[in-house]
Amino acid sequence: MPEPTHRIRIAPGRDYEVIVGPALLPTCGTRIAALGLGKNCALITDSNVAPLYADTVRSSLEAAGITVQQIVVPAGESSKSMNVTDDICRQMIRGGHG
Repeated sequence: MPEPTHRIRIAPGRDYEVIVGPALLPTCGTRIAALGLGKNCALITDSNVAPLYADTVRSSLEAAGITVQQIVVPAGESSKSMNVTDDICRQMIRGGHG
């Protein structure tokens, strides 16, 4: 049975689809590769989430032929800053995403 999808509207004419269901992370690479967005990605996560899910997501992406640059930021509100955003952008540029 396919997972239920939901359309999220962020502004008039700007919707995106969200897939909801159990055990989606091991298949995310196949789903993302099917979108045809390229063969490189940045996996951006925080230090709380990374130990729980990053290896599963990274493995799934790599199995689908996608090269992964993992960027881990410190967990917490202090990471929601322009300085951290700047650091992420610089890491992505160094990783070939610019």
